[in-house]
Order: sequence, then structure tokens, then C-alpha cells
Amino acid sequence: MRKFCYSLGWSLLALSLICFATIILIPFGIYLFVFGVGLLILTRLESWRYQKRVGRGDGFVPTDEKYIDVESGRLMRVYYNPATGDRDYRPEGPENPESPQA
Repeated sequence: MRKFCYSLGWSLLALSLICFATIILIPFGIYLFVFGVGLLILTRLESWRYQKRVGRGDGFVPTDEKYIDVESGRLMRVYYNPATGDRDYRPEGPENPESPQA
């Protein structure tokens, strides 16, 4: 999804430059430029926002929650720190889920 948003943002910027080259379409070019830049900025902020890593110090206890990570395909377990309320998501199992276990 992130790649699609980046591609769309850059495409809107390219189209805005074409509109600026044809003087008649400048208002439409401004519209495309603003939305293209906005989409690129918001996509960048979204990817930065959700890369939060919790310090893996003491106090984290494993929960019963497990899920398969969509991007890596790995089994993940949720850890919880009762003192701070932080949650951490750690991989569990083999490094490569497609490889057979020995």
C-alpha cells in the first residue's frame, strides 16, 4: 500500500508539472501539486509513526496473543508490560517460515 501511495504522489507531481507547462491548466496543476505533496508527506509520516520500538528491558510478560505478520509471514507474539502498559511484538518460531524444520 505504501508503494502505491508513493507512486500516486509522484505521478500527481509529474502531472502538475505538465499542467504548469500548459499555462491554461495552472489551477488544475496547483490542485495536483498540493495533493501530490500532501500524499507523499502523509505516507512518509505514516511509515515513521508506526515504526515505534519499545525498549526490551525487564517487565515484559508474554500474552496469549499470537498472529501472523502480513509483511514477513512470521508468527509474532505480543508481550505486555503491566507497569507501563506498553506492548511489544516479537517474532516467534523459525526465521524463515517456508523452510522445513529439522
